[in-house]
Amino acid sequence: MDVSVDTVKRLTIKPESGQSLWVFLEGYGPGRGRLTVIHDGDVWSYYWGAMGERTPTLETFVPDCHPDYLLRKLSPETEKWIDDLDNLVADARKTIIESRRENSLCMSEARVLYNRAKDLEEGTLEENSDLLYDIYGDEWWFGLPKKENPEYRRLIGLFSTVQEGIRKAVLMEEKV
Repeated sequence: MDVSVDTVKRLTIKPESGQSLWVFLEGYGPGRGRLTVIHDGDVWSYYWGAMGERTPTLETFVPDCHPDYLLRKLSPETEKWIDDLDNLVADARKTIIESRRENSLCMSEARVLYNRAKDLEEGTLEENSDLLYDIYGDEWWFGLPKKENPEYRRLIGLFSTVQEGIRKAVLMEEKV
């Protein structure tokens, strides 16, 4: 039976506003480690098998990363941009006008689509897929208006706080 004992650093970060964050730094040797962040009932964790020679520990690697990089590792399902359904009717009408100006639509087709665009306020995207196809084309889902995902912005701020907390912890250790 093999038994190993590892050291895990646990940081408690108390931001000026909001709930505390718990950050666990698990080093598995030079250039390898796992970062785990717990906040408000949510948990994010990622293992790095290689961090490079310049930053051989999590304490030096994580603070140097771009917050977007950390977000993509810790929460890969969080998209930066999401569909802006609040502006769908206005964007659809703008697209119809542009298509008419480019002579892609005749005047009567454009008028019908322009009036039908109001129907996009009701139902789901799937229920309106025929109308969206007529307005945006074959791959209509790529033409939908976008806005920045508020969850993305929140997590960027959260992971930036984690980075700052790790920097402060490293400075505190250096003073001891």
